[in-house]
Amino acid sequence: MKKIAALLLVFIMLFSLCACNPTKLTVKNLKGTWEAKITLRDCSELADEEIVDDEDIISKEYIDRIYNLSYTTRFVFKKDGTLETKISKESFEKLLDEELEIMLDFYKNEGVLLTYQALGYELKNNEELEAFLVQNGTSFQAVLDSIEITLLGVIEKSKKEITKDFGELTDDGYYTTTETFTVNEDSITCITEEDKEEITYCKLTDKNTLVFNKVYFDFEEHKVNITLKRVK
Repeated sequence: MKKIAALLLVFIMLFSLCACNPTKLTVKNLKGTWEAKITLRDCSELADEEIVDDEDIISKEYIDRIYNLSYTTRFVFKKDGTLETKISKESFEKLLDEELEIMLDFYKNEGVLLTYQALGYELKNNEELEAFLVQNGTSFQAVLDSIEITLLGVIEKSKKEITKDFGELTDDGYYTTTETFTVNEDSITCITEEDKEEITYCKLTDKNTLVFNKVYFDFEEHKVNITLKRVK
């Protein structure tokens, strides 16, 4: 009789542990606010798709600097099955400004020369490029100024159009979109406002750490490596 009672106690304890397992992917365990500082390197496959076309022109030094750019994102899971994705306005605008700085640095040191070389001009260095430009009624600095004006225009346009991608700016300083979500054993499925399905494969490594390792959208799968921490 004592053995039966002991076994029953063990089963009850195991059941209790399963019922409140803090690392099981459930709405209850996800409920709350999670934050991640996301870099392009974290979204390796997505980043490769964005930058790969330029790798023949941009050197590894500048690609690495772009990969390391980051912005802060918050994910607010609610018990009613809605998810708010919030992009920090301050950190995203900082990313755009840093990207501008990197690109200007690139064009100053390599980019202008590489552009003229790609056009078929046999110029070995920036000194030869400067002499060539002066002969043609302009200067290296004038070309850089023109590039900066163009890039500034692109950055400012991105800042103005950010709400198209990241939602309206809320009082807390975040661009916010709201979606519905469901939870499976190893993934979170979101339905966007356009009724598109996005699946994020993830795991809770502990009650305060959520790791995204793969996303699926537009019929394509992409590897990511994003760690979120619970903030509230």
